[in-house]
Order: sequence, then C-alpha cells, then structure tokens
Amino acid sequence: AAPRRVYGGYLTKFVVRSKSKVSGAEVTLQRRVGKRWRSIAKESFSEATELFAKLPKGRQMLRAVITTTGSSSAGRVRKLIVRGERGRITSARDDGRYEAKKGARASFSVADGGRTLRNFTATVTAYCFGATVEDNRFMILFAGIDSARIAPDGSVTGRLQTKSKETEVVLTGRLRKRRFNGEVSMFIKPSRCIGARDVNAGRR
Repeated sequence: AAPRRVYGGYLTKFVVRSKSKVSGAEVTLQRRVGKRWRSIAKESFSEATELFAKLPKGRQMLRAVITTTGSSSAGRVRKLIVRGERGRITSARDDGRYEAKKGARASFSVADGGRTLRNFTATVTAYCFGATVEDNRFMILFAGIDSARIAPDGSVTGRLQTKSKETEVVLTGRLRKRRFNGEVSMFIKPSRCIGARDVNAGRR
C-alpha cells in the first residue's frame, strides 16, 4: 500500500501486507529502471512490513519481493504517478513553534516557508517484553527526529534509524492551517520495547 499522493524526492512509507507465516524472511521494495528491477528498501518480514524510500518524479513501477532461504516470491506490479512540487498548501505562515495542546508532551518547529519540520521531540508510552511474564512492563520513552521534509500537500514522513537498526522512530502526519495531526512510533530492539501515540499539535 502507498499513500494517495507521492511526491518526488520526499520520503514515503510503503506497507506490504501478507498473511503468510514465514520465519527469517526479508521484504525488498523494488523500482523498475529500464529493463531491470532496482532494490530501494529492505526490511525484515512481518504481516505488515513498513518500508521507506524516495522516488523520482514521473511514472514509476514498484513491486515487493519476499525472500526466504533459497527462494523468493515477487508480488504484483504497482504503478504510481509521482508528483512534482506544484500545488503547495504550506507557506511561511505555517513557520513557528508547535506544541501538543493536550496529553503527553510533543513539540517541534516548522521552518523554510512551511517546507521543513525540525527538532521533533515527544514522550511515548511503550510496552517492553521481558524474559518472563513478570518482566513485562510499560516504560516512558523519549522519541526525537532532527528534521523531516514537508510535502506540498502538507504530509510529513520522518524516520530516525540507528545504523545497527536497534532503534527506530517514525513520524507521519499532515500539517494544515497551522495544525499538525499525525502519529509517532518508536521501537527499541535490545529492550524489545514498542510504542506509538497520536500527535495533535498547534502553533504557539
């Protein structure tokens, strides 16, 4: 699955859903370039695998390939029209400091004429899986993303992932009329902690 609008050069989240139950598999997102398929993102398999990639403007063809030991299976080809910069709804009027009005803390800034989201920070309640049932617990985590580009329609996809892939923060949402509505999720592999929350913020 892909967003309704995809913009050239902007990070986009794609979700590959599968009812298959396989262990140790990987999902690769591929883009057709000439007569070949070029891999642009790869993640471990799950029932809803999230992959992040940037695409060039124009007509694009994508497919997902699930790979296990000794075999691979390609899904159906998906055709997309990737848009350019026209029709931007954000502007310098959206620039400034934003904070969550209610609930847990979340804040960030919008700059560059409504084109960049900066210094995002938020608290996230996560559930951490221990070695035993008694070790399972809730924890408050601090999620942060330095910068994310704001697409012409106000949509935002930001991602922070360590080189070891042990920690990941994902922010998705939309900025419209100086209001931001979206979601932030966080995953820490060594601690087996995962959490997500809504982010509803307005300009100060």
